[in-house]
Formats: sequence, C-alpha cells, structure tokens
Amino acid sequence: MNHWQRLVVSGSAHLDFLHRMSTNSVAELEQGTHAETIFADARGRIVERVDLCRIDDLSSLLVFGPGAVTTLPSWLDRYIFAEKLDFISHGPEDSMIEFMGPQIGDLLEGGLSDVVIPGRACGVSEAGLCYARHRWAGVETIRFAGPTRQLEGLWNRLVAGPVTPVGETAWHLQRISHGVPLREAELNDAHNPWEAHLGALIDLHKGCYIGQEVIARLEAYDKIKQRLVGLHLPSVVAQGTRIEHEGRDVGYVCSCVSNPQGQCLGLGYVRNAHATAGSQLTIVDHGICLVTPLPMP
Repeated sequence: MNHWQRLVVSGSAHLDFLHRMSTNSVAELEQGTHAETIFADARGRIVERVDLCRIDDLSSLLVFGPGAVTTLPSWLDRYIFAEKLDFISHGPEDSMIEFMGPQIGDLLEGGLSDVVIPGRACGVSEAGLCYARHRWAGVETIRFAGPTRQLEGLWNRLVAGPVTPVGETAWHLQRISHGVPLREAELNDAHNPWEAHLGALIDLHKGCYIGQEVIARLEAYDKIKQRLVGLHLPSVVAQGTRIEHEGRDVGYVCSCVSNPQGQCLGLGYVRNAHATAGSQLTIVDHGICLVTPLPMP
C-alpha cells in the first residue's frame, strides 16, 4: 500500500502538541496503543484524518491517505512555537503493506509472530518494522511500514502460505460498504467531521484545538446541513456526479464500486432532508439511486 502516507512525529512534547491540534483526546495515549483523530482548520473543515500510533515515549506514527502527497507536515509546522518537534516522512525506499480479515489473530500467532510484539496494538518489531493492529472498515487489520525490501520478504512469505492478495476493487468495496471516508474523495476542506460520518473521532469534552468552536457549535445547534450516506447506484458514475431530487440539486457522489453481484455501491453527500434510508434520488444522466444505511447490508 505505497499510496498511504505516513509521518513520524517525535519530541518530548509531541503528544501534547498533537492533542492540542486534533479533535480526539490523545494526550494520555499509552505506548503500544493508537487512536483515530482529525486535524481541522479554523472553519472546522477537514485537513486530514489520521491513525495515530503511540510507538514510544518520544514518537508517534501518523498514517493517513491514501492519495496525493499530503500538506499535513507543513500545515502542522505553522503552529509550532516553542515546542521542539521533528517530522520524518517516509522515503522512496520505504513502503507499507496491509493485511485484513477475520483470521488475523491466527495469522499473528503463526506467520507474524516474529514481527509483532505480544500485547501491543502498535510498535516497532526487533527487525525494525513499524506495525499497527486495529479494526478498520469492519474487519481486523494489521499494517506494516518499513524498508521496501524487508516488506517484500514478509509479503512473499505470507502469500506463499495463508494470505490471499486482493486488489483495489475489493479494498474499496470493503471501505465503501462500511462508510469509511477517503481523502480526496469524501475527506476534503469542503466538509466538516460531522458531515463525513466521523463524529466518533470528536471529543466534545477536551480542551481547545484548531476549529473546536465551529465543530462544537455545529453539533450543539444542529447546524449540520448535509451528511455522508450510502448509495445503491444504477451504474458506476464519476466522482462528483450530481444528485437531484425533483430537479433540485441535493448532493453529489464521492466514490463508487461494483460488487461481485453486479450492484453498484457508493458514498455521497446528501442534504439532510433527503439523507434518510430509503430515499429515492436521481443521479444526473444515470437514473435512480437509493439512500441506504451505513454499514450497507
């Protein structure tokens, strides 16, 4: 998964800094654990959604994307004042691979027992590989990041045994059917976390962070005008295709994929009045779509 972006943030005050910059409470995150959080701008719009992995006392690994190279490091750098922090992005010789499925526990006890530290959700193995284990898009997932040659050896070892490689289509089907938003599709600075189905990543009781006032006010005063919804589409359509109701524009399609049964599933932003499961809307130039609950059955 080379297209995922990664950033190591290090320094004695790094966790406090990340806590003050993002929506979730991460100040007390223990070593070997991780949390999802969002960086937002002053308008409460999404800058980036990240998996924050507490590697050790002095550093954490941030995983985000996939997509084009992010501006997150330079954006964070604008808010560093007295803190002594370092940002280390992955280089051209580094990669990341991802394993998903209900048998991940068996895989850890068997083929991965030498590269994962028992009892920790994330960390660095003796061989120097960073790893993070969590539940993503409804299934158990473990990611490894490190030197490409080292990961190729691990990959070859596992696909020769219990692991079946899957392509981008299967990965997007899992993501879309569980309503997981993606950068450059559902996640961008046109939307806030509430709209993007990411309310679980917002701690309404923590201290100040960039965009907090706007994000809290949107929830407190019910000012959320549109929401990310699941869609049963008439066909595969391009990202950005408009959605209408009785000739009026009510939203747009962000992502779509076909499942093995030939059904087209998608995610899109729809005005609240039409975001109820069962609503029938029109995909411009394509036909009728059906709003469906997330995760999709």
